[in-house]
Amino acid sequence: MREISYGVVLGIFMLALLLGSCSAVRLAYPTPVDELSIPPPNHLAPDPNNLELLLRYYRGLRSLSEVALRQELDRAWQATAKEPTAFDRLRLILLLSLPETPFQDLEQAREMLHDFLETENTEGLCDLALLLQEFVMEEAQQKRHYRLLQEQLQQKEEQVRRLRSGLKYLDGRRKQEQEWAKSLEKQLEDERGRAETLEQKLEALKTIEKRLEHRNQSKESLELPEQGKELDE
Repeated sequence: MREISYGVVLGIFMLALLLGSCSAVRLAYPTPVDELSIPPPNHLAPDPNNLELLLRYYRGLRSLSEVALRQELDRAWQATAKEPTAFDRLRLILLLSLPETPFQDLEQAREMLHDFLETENTEGLCDLALLLQEFVMEEAQQKRHYRLLQEQLQQKEEQVRRLRSGLKYLDGRRKQEQEWAKSLEKQLEDERGRAETLEQKLEALKTIEKRLEHRNQSKESLELPEQGKELDE
């Protein structure tokens, strides 16, 4: 945006040099803005000094503070309130199209330039207005493009934020599932331990049962011969 805006200044000075009706532009020392706020005499005549003075005025604006620029803007509005001259109108347009100012209004400047070119025929100033109109339209287009890029950037940032939030959620779920898996593994190990213990107890019971059966069988075998002997007697 800055390069386009300063290109306006460069284009204005190039136009001033190319206009054959203009005298050489004396820009070694910028004219004080207070002096430039007063329109030159015979401003409606095709006076090339109007163009030269306006160029010097524009250059002087670049060194002013924001407060001084606002004061100059107020004076320009007042000058155009009643029967404004071509110089007054174009001066206000220049102020409204100043780059990097809080009061910049390219849409209003564009409309004013359109009206200016429809109603004015002042030599030099109309050529300057045409050049300024081109740059105002280009800068407005660049601003729209910049706003579009900002919106796209905000959308991308929102997408990144959502992705990060989703990744954070998934990471939390992953950690939670890992904890669950560890808990299940521990429970499984505990169940295996209990199953082994029960199996050992069952084997022990089976062993005891076998021993008891064997003991009972041995006892019965001892009792049977004695009973037979008693019967013989």
